[in-house]
Amino acid sequence: MQKAEIAITDAIRLGVLPNVVTYNFLIHGYCQFRCMDAAYSVLYRMREASISPNVITYNSLIAAATKNGSLEQSLNLFEEMLQLGITPDALCYTTLMQCYNKMVKPDEANRVFEGIPLCIKVTACLLEKLKEG
Repeated sequence: MQKAEIAITDAIRLGVLPNVVTYNFLIHGYCQFRCMDAAYSVLYRMREASISPNVITYNSLIAAATKNGSLEQSLNLFEEMLQLGITPDALCYTTLMQCYNKMVKPDEANRVFEGIPLCIKVTACLLEKLKEG
């Protein structure tokens, strides 16, 4: 990830400014390595650059919090996303349900599922089946 950060810094020096995809790439990478402080640092820099996070940004953060077993953090991120007016997608809902299941709260996972619009429910079910193999 350090090389990616250096490449982005070099690009900025050359006048090529990062966009939401660039920041999402970094956030996702840090989340994959469970470096949450670094991921949040990138989120902060993203906002400082007046670039709005999107559903992909939050999917990475929520998935990492779920992998780390932090239900509260996952829920806080989900709530923050909603407050920003970002519409959750199937991956977001699926990850949230996995988080509840991981924390042995199947009733809460079911409540999330019941609140999902039908078109996203179908996609969420398909994603879950693909993960199962």
